[in-house]
Amino acid sequence: MNKLISALEVFRDTLILYVASIVNYLQFSNKNKSETRHILKQIRKSGVSASTNIWIERNVPVTEGGILLRGWARNSSRLNFAICNPNFSDMQTVERGYAFERPDVSQHFRDKGMSERDDVHGFVLVDSHLKSRSQIRVVAYNDQRCELSIVLDVSATVPIGSCILDVLEEISMRGLPSDSDLAPISRMIERGEPAPPIVEIDDWYLPPEGDSEPEISIIIPFYREDFFLFDHIEAQSRAPANVEWIIVCDDPGLVEKMRRLLDSRRDRLRQPTRFVALKSNAGFAQANNVGVARARGKYLLFMNSDIHCRDFSPIQYGVDILEKQDDVGIVGFSLMFEDGTIQHEGMVFEQSSIFRQKWVTAHPGKGLPATWGEPKFKEIAAVTGALMLLRRSEFDGENIFDPEYLIGDFEDGDLCMRVHERGKKIGLVTASGIYHLERQSIRQVGAGNVRLALTYLNCGLLNRRWGKEMEALSAAYQDD
Repeated sequence: MNKLISALEVFRDTLILYVASIVNYLQFSNKNKSETRHILKQIRKSGVSASTNIWIERNVPVTEGGILLRGWARNSSRLNFAICNPNFSDMQTVERGYAFERPDVSQHFRDKGMSERDDVHGFVLVDSHLKSRSQIRVVAYNDQRCELSIVLDVSATVPIGSCILDVLEEISMRGLPSDSDLAPISRMIERGEPAPPIVEIDDWYLPPEGDSEPEISIIIPFYREDFFLFDHIEAQSRAPANVEWIIVCDDPGLVEKMRRLLDSRRDRLRQPTRFVALKSNAGFAQANNVGVARARGKYLLFMNSDIHCRDFSPIQYGVDILEKQDDVGIVGFSLMFEDGTIQHEGMVFEQSSIFRQKWVTAHPGKGLPATWGEPKFKEIAAVTGALMLLRRSEFDGENIFDPEYLIGDFEDGDLCMRVHERGKKIGLVTASGIYHLERQSIRQVGAGNVRLALTYLNCGLLNRRWGKEMEALSAAYQDD
């Protein structure tokens, strides 16, 4: 009886693979047909049962299309990988794979009496072409062997932005990833329209009086650090009269602390103050855009949480510029470090040796003594989004910052390029009195290599969109 059952199982497996061969032959190009035949041949040799030499620890089907997989397979650096449905009728090789060391897996095999030449067993697989499926299997293969994973459920998807740091942590362990390493991730990001953030709290802590609209809406996103909220509350006593403040909490871990602080300082509020909390971290662009959707002011002032305005007269000077000069689309402001040296005096576009000669936004004069006096205005290539003023009416109904830039890099450069494309100028008000405690608001985002890889990923998007235009602007403003 047992022999009959075994024979039937072999016949079943053979039939499944035979049908799979026909289906794959009909739907793929010659190159893919050849590779698929090779994979199916290896599966026939090893059998269709799940192997104990491969394990998938994490599978992340991506809402925008594609999948991210992390796991281990014995000697992963010497294997190719493919993804298929459970009956093998839809087979595709994985777009990109990364191998890394897993000493614990080596010890596992040694305990089973196997000798290991190295510790490279871990892998991360990234594929932007995976079709919508409910189940898959992973195939690890070469000319000598083939390992099949168990059947994986991939029906529940997540946005790429929610898992990007985990992926970058794996692929940046050996340094800055290459463009080809990041290509499938970029495709997933650019393919989909990021879902709007879910707003959990939207409360006025000091509501406006009457129906009159403010002149300026100040939008301040908070992430990982709430300390600066004290300063912004106190700054209301120095701000221009006709201002509203929109505080956007982009970190669920800060919500209750910020609410308690606002409650305890309610008597210190001098101007309409609105608190908005997002259900999950959405990033710099999305947090600011949520604030814009609730803004009532004629002008929008985007302000990083770590900006300290000792003097608001440069802000009013910027408003006057926008009132008088219709050809100016954005006004930025000079910013100082705590010691009085320059943090921002406008941005230029230049090619970066760190980022393989891609165009980036740079801050000339950074760290030099600041010598600004009374407010002055000049035209410039770009300004930082850490403190940026513009007319709300010019972006009515559209995202001001593009959420395809993840976490917080190059959104401001992209916005400046869009304004240039519309035929408007970018201006800078130079004056003392405004400080930027640079990147304290996002300093906890990832370790060094991860942060660098994320910045490079965003830099690639900026260059694909605006490379030629940035080069032209760099030449136009090189003498300024």
